Amino acid sequence: MSTPVERLIELTGAKPNGEKNFLGKCPAHDDRTPSLSIKEGANGQALVKCFAGCSPAAICAAIGLTVRDLFPESYNGKTPVSVGSTAPVSPYPDKKVIVATYDYRDADGKVLHQTVRYEPKKFAQRRPDGKGGWIWASTTSNQFCSGSQKS
Repeated sequence: MSTPVERLIELTGAKPNGEKNFLGKCPAHDDRTPSLSIKEGANGQALVKCFAGCSPAAICAAIGLTVRDLFPESYNGKTPVSVGSTAPVSPYPDKKVIVATYDYRDADGKVLHQTVRYEPKKFAQRRPDGKGGWIWASTTSNQFCSGSQKS
């Protein structure tokens, strides 16, 4: 039986890129140069990151897997939202799985904020932090709906 990382390497054709890291073409978009990073997490889970911005759910769906397939069978039956340190951190740890993201862009195409949909069905908002990560809206704030941005 193969590990989640071995399965992803086989399905994507990723090649070694440094110690315990693999790089391949992302199956979720028309990738001309490799932008998919794959490595193994501390608990045996596959950590995936598309540098073009594809979500782990989209990457899995494109190769016929689910997010649950990123985790070893021995994992305690839960599918955490955070798919390792390279995935966004969820405001709902260990309860929700990101199934879709919806970008809201300015006229130049820059992402202003994003609505994240979870399963079971729930939504949250986040905005880019300018460093490749996200700032999550608090559940009591309407900072994205009102158009104002808190610092």
